[in-house]
Amino acid sequence: MKEMWDKRFAAEEYVYGTRPNEWFAQCLDKSKPGSIFLPAEGEGRNAVFAAKLGWDVFAMDYSTEGKAKALRLAEEQNVSINYQIADVLKNEWPEQFDAIGSFFLHLPPDQRKDLHQKMLAHLKPGGLIIMEVFDVDNLPIRKMGPQNADLLYTEKEILYDFSGLEILHCEKAKRHLKEGAFHDGEGITIRFLGRKKD
Repeated sequence: MKEMWDKRFAAEEYVYGTRPNEWFAQCLDKSKPGSIFLPAEGEGRNAVFAAKLGWDVFAMDYSTEGKAKALRLAEEQNVSINYQIADVLKNEWPEQFDAIGSFFLHLPPDQRKDLHQKMLAHLKPGGLIIMEVFDVDNLPIRKMGPQNADLLYTEKEILYDFSGLEILHCEKAKRHLKEGAFHDGEGITIRFLGRKKD
């Protein structure tokens, strides 16, 4: 899997673009900067955006090519990000954070539950979890996203996994994505925002 992502991110262009995820940008624009963790951050578009808003950014991914492009983007935008090469499931996360952002991180159900538990464990009281993922109903579209239903989400699963949070937003909808070559067109996604109770 690492080889696949390294190959994809080795392209000269930023394959998911350099602009942040739209939902992420909306949520951060309304939030006070603090510390933020971005697992599976890839080419760094969200990390750099957060850093420009004054967030203390820690990103993690196992793609060395992704990290190289993220650091290059950060340098071009005159910001600093902390980016660790590691498997987000197998490696320890460094601390607790004021926010955790996860975007189109699609894993098998058992690994997904482990990821969500780690997110909850490393979120400070009052902290936010911001997510956008492809819904299982996106499968027939076949334009983007995983082509395996087991890797896709439902609102019910997300609400169950994060039932301990204050749910601020959870909405499934068809949206037009414009995030580089791999996310370009209509897709059915779920946008989630939850706050850890004090």
